[in-house]
Amino acid sequence: MREKPLEHQIYVSQIFSIVLAILLALGVSLHYNLVTKRNSLDMNIRNAGIFISGMPEVTDMLNKQQPSEAFNNRMDRLIKELNYIDVVTICNKNSIRFYHNNKALIGKTFVGGDEGPILHGASPYITNGKGTLGSQRRAFFSVKNKEGEIIGFVMVSVLTTSISQLTRNILLVFFLLALVLLSIGFLVSGLLYNRLKKILLGYKPEEFRKIHIERRTEYSGIP
Repeated sequence: MREKPLEHQIYVSQIFSIVLAILLALGVSLHYNLVTKRNSLDMNIRNAGIFISGMPEVTDMLNKQQPSEAFNNRMDRLIKELNYIDVVTICNKNSIRFYHNNKALIGKTFVGGDEGPILHGASPYITNGKGTLGSQRRAFFSVKNKEGEIIGFVMVSVLTTSISQLTRNILLVFFLLALVLLSIGFLVSGLLYNRLKKILLGYKPEEFRKIHIERRTEYSGIP
């Protein structure tokens, strides 16, 4: 098989190096971005859970064992202001919902079965569970009365569909960024190739080398 011209080899090597560098950089960046976003979502539901479980109105509602319309309306307004918070539910120690942003679920039993540890004194935790609205990333926090007894819990979650949509958006941005960087890479490689030809006065590297050898031979033959 005939060997490819040197300038072709240089051009292909440049393209390969540029593509490899871009893909490696974007791959590492994408992984870091996805992990960071996942941790950010966990921190988001954790902070919301800490805030809601510490509200005096929550303790008062669970002590009275009676849902509060005024508190429900306040919670609805609060949730609308929170980013990537899809579900908030407040239940008593029997897992009966006293608040849920889906009003049809108030008074019904909590779904998922992953609330057990928090009702038995576990520290706040995050799980991947499946509830009435589908798969979720859930944060659990206990609610205690003045005597320190657990009287219920707060669960804050983001739906898996929301996480998947966010991931798709990130992937789309990185895909578009990759196309832009690859286009720039090809352009730069082409400019370097043309620069090389200009330096060699339009000759191919093999031709330039041949001319150089011939002239050196001619000079060496001069007495």
